[in-house]
Amino acid sequence: MKILIASPVQQKPEILRMFLYTVQHVRKPDDCEVHYHFVDDNEREESSAILRQFQASQPNVKISRYGQHMRYVVDESTHYWTEDNMERVGRMKDEIIREAIREGFDYVWFIDSDLLVHPDSLIHLLQADKDIISCIFWTKWREDDVPMPQVWQSDQYSMVRARSPARSDKARQAAEAEAFLEKLKKPGIHEVGGLGACTLVSRSALTRGVRFEYIPNLSMPGEDRHFCIRAAVLGFRLYVDTRTPAYHLYRSADLEGGYRFIETHYQADLRRTRVSLCIVVKDDEDNLDRCLRSAEGIADEIIVVDAGGGGRTAEVAAAHGARVFRFDWNDDWSAARNDAFAQATMDYILWLDADDVIEREDRFKLLELLKQIPPDVDSVLMDHHLVWQENGRPLLSRKRHRLVRRACGFRWEGAGHERLQVTGKTLRSDIGISRRASKDADDRRLELYARLLEKGADLGPRDLLGYAIGLADHGRHDEAIPWFEKFLAADQGSPDERAEAHMRLAACYGAAGDRKKQQRMLLDLFSLMMPPPEALCQLGTSFLEEGKHRQAVFWFEAAVRYREEEPDAGGWIDHPSRTWLPHLQLSVCYDRLGDIDKAHACNEEAAKYRPDHPSVLYNRAYFHKVLGEKAGTRGPA
Repeated sequence: MKILIASPVQQKPEILRMFLYTVQHVRKPDDCEVHYHFVDDNEREESSAILRQFQASQPNVKISRYGQHMRYVVDESTHYWTEDNMERVGRMKDEIIREAIREGFDYVWFIDSDLLVHPDSLIHLLQADKDIISCIFWTKWREDDVPMPQVWQSDQYSMVRARSPARSDKARQAAEAEAFLEKLKKPGIHEVGGLGACTLVSRSALTRGVRFEYIPNLSMPGEDRHFCIRAAVLGFRLYVDTRTPAYHLYRSADLEGGYRFIETHYQADLRRTRVSLCIVVKDDEDNLDRCLRSAEGIADEIIVVDAGGGGRTAEVAAAHGARVFRFDWNDDWSAARNDAFAQATMDYILWLDADDVIEREDRFKLLELLKQIPPDVDSVLMDHHLVWQENGRPLLSRKRHRLVRRACGFRWEGAGHERLQVTGKTLRSDIGISRRASKDADDRRLELYARLLEKGADLGPRDLLGYAIGLADHGRHDEAIPWFEKFLAADQGSPDERAEAHMRLAACYGAAGDRKKQQRMLLDLFSLMMPPPEALCQLGTSFLEEGKHRQAVFWFEAAVRYREEEPDAGGWIDHPSRTWLPHLQLSVCYDRLGDIDKAHACNEEAAKYRPDHPSVLYNRAYFHKVLGEKAGTRGPA
């Protein structure tokens, strides 16, 4: 059995998202092949993006356009449909009917895009075995009205039969209308004179000529009226199923009720985006429970890929409701992460390592983001905090694409210094993911590279950089230098990666005592970009250590004035260089240049960021003595 679910769509994003959820998750018979056809008549690009997202995540989805869209006015009172609006919608639906006949569909289910259907409604409609049947829903057409159904007995919208004897008596009319409405409140299948908005139509009715096209000699407005009159003339009876009413999002005040409808009938919270959490675990099962506890309530499904190294990974993951998949480790982190991503089924993928933690404040930020993430966002950039200052604040961080749209199919590259290859629209956020790892984790990455080199592997650009960084982080500067040089000579990688390579290589030269090479490497950054504060502070420190205080002042002041945006994905952030460190170093420089007032002022600027830093406290005592007593024997720290 082939069924086409179809709707012309000109809708608000929030309502459209809820509508699509119900038509996606409504129960279908086992022998049923469901297709979707949406006519995109949206004014808002955000709504069009939601349709495209649905198409990317589902098979058998068609999106079409119907000329220039025609606006209709909606407010909190009612919907203002013009005759032209309704006639145009009728033409869209007739085009869908012609398609359904050509493609051999057994049924078309026309559903207005401001309706939420009950999960059992399709099965009930099919079981009724009627050629034309609607799901009932009730609406306050005006805010001060009582709820009324979208079905009627006769004419434009009369609850009295066309040939009823009651038509000659107002009291009898009211009684018959009341009886009709009471009948509709009881579960069952009832014959009606008119219907619309949520109607299942059989192939028999379609091929015999039911249409929404306006009948020229009929003045009654509304494409559904013309459909019903044509159907009656063709000999089809009209029915409504009142067993599983739909919910009508007629005005914004109905949204909360819509969320409750979905929570009640679908057991889903649509106030936020659905997320798959993907974690690859390799030799790190001891941290997994802490990681998963920090992410509770964020993910709609948890994917754990067990890459070996411990026996309790599956047990710990299963305790958190995770789906666990075994991966045969091949010294390739990208392969393992891609395998995890392939198991995900939700709208977005959030990836973590087992030694990552989502702290309380960041958890709140992430949950809030998931409630309102724009539908055209393909990835969200977050901070990955790697090293910590003694006051518990981040020292070093990287920008990472942490949350990505699953339908985009992004892939990982790089065996040990892997990176997610992301395109499309990126949303920057201040959400942080905190790494709470032991030194063993970094040792294991270096061991991975050692094994790859022993096998004769040719490291790609990302792994050249990753190996060099690993060596430098372990204090093996002389070994790191040729690998950084090889990476830069390959002239590959993103601008932020090349900038980091310049800065890291410069630091290695400095550690080896070659200040000229260090300074030259940092100055070469100007050919790539405006050097970031990390480079500017390193330049200042190099000149300071040479006793060249005026040159050092120039670079530290440049770091203070830096106003460029933070780096992109993979970019490296040294938080002290972007906050208190250049002020503290300027305090030292100005003191040695004899400008005590400026030196004191710079120390106070550093104190705004780190009032408890030992050097700031020492300097403050020193300046109090110098400025108070006009004497002093020691400079600032």
